[in-house]
Amino acid sequence: MQGGLVQYIIAGIDPGNTYGIAILSLSGRKLSLHSTDAGFSEAVRIIERHGTPSLVACDVSPAPEAAQKIASYFSCRLFVPNRGIMEEEKRIVASGVGTKNNHERDAYSSAVFAFRAHANKLRQIAAFPDLSEGEKERLQHLMLKGYRIKDAFLELREPEEKPEKKEHKRTEAQKVSIDDLKARVSFLARENANLKLMMGKLENERAQLQDRIRLLENGARQSLLHDSELRKLRFRLQQALQRLQPGRKPAEGSALSSAPAGAPAFDSPAGSSKSSGRKAAAVATQKKEEGKAERLHRENDDLNRLGSPNVDLEKMVTDYRRGRKQA
Repeated sequence: MQGGLVQYIIAGIDPGNTYGIAILSLSGRKLSLHSTDAGFSEAVRIIERHGTPSLVACDVSPAPEAAQKIASYFSCRLFVPNRGIMEEEKRIVASGVGTKNNHERDAYSSAVFAFRAHANKLRQIAAFPDLSEGEKERLQHLMLKGYRIKDAFLELREPEEKPEKKEHKRTEAQKVSIDDLKARVSFLARENANLKLMMGKLENERAQLQDRIRLLENGARQSLLHDSELRKLRFRLQQALQRLQPGRKPAEGSALSSAPAGAPAFDSPAGSSKSSGRKAAAVATQKKEEGKAERLHRENDDLNRLGSPNVDLEKMVTDYRRGRKQA
């Protein structure tokens, strides 16, 4: 308050985890600098302690959502620069004003640039003759809120021309209330539209993630089946290779181990019969080994198709047969 009149101010805002707040008079004089970590509500309380904002200002374009909310809360216009204010410009503007941190510096720069953008009109109103300081400040406040000078004069003079001042004040309060509601409805409509767009984006992202999860589940299932079949075939191959290791001795009592080394092929009719039995057994054993080799070839082909390590079974079978001949 000044002389019982409402003090109108320009509030610069730097929102974030830490709010920077700068308060200027409508003549451009610095009134106060603050920074707070207590959030939106505390920032509003700090501004209210110094007066009624005619203008809220920020230093970036587009404006942060928090700055828009503060301007809507006080039913005033939000000043947004045509371009973001450069760091060097901020340092020059805030030099020597006593800012404690970058948040206060940015908020003060925002308020100063907002004042400079309207300085000519504010000075013109301040130079009007036959107006009290309170009336000049009221006109400046209305101009910053968006009134034309002519309409601001009508707003300023109208209560004095009507005989029933109380009734008129009630009407003016209703007008202000309607304007505030319209501004708030407009802000909420924009915020609702932004939230709907964000919701649509999130729904699309959710659908894409679900599709990706299904693909990964199908891929994992196929990989498990593939690995299971591969383990079975490798186990079968390992067993077969162990049976075909070169130099493995035949089991005792087999046809090949029963004949002593260097024994004559035909000693007697009985010996001839035994020799024929041994030959038949040898032929049967050879056919059995050839069948095993052929089966191993097929298993090797299956494993190659499944991506198993390359195994040269033909060489192993050849080495096995060579070892038998040498034995």
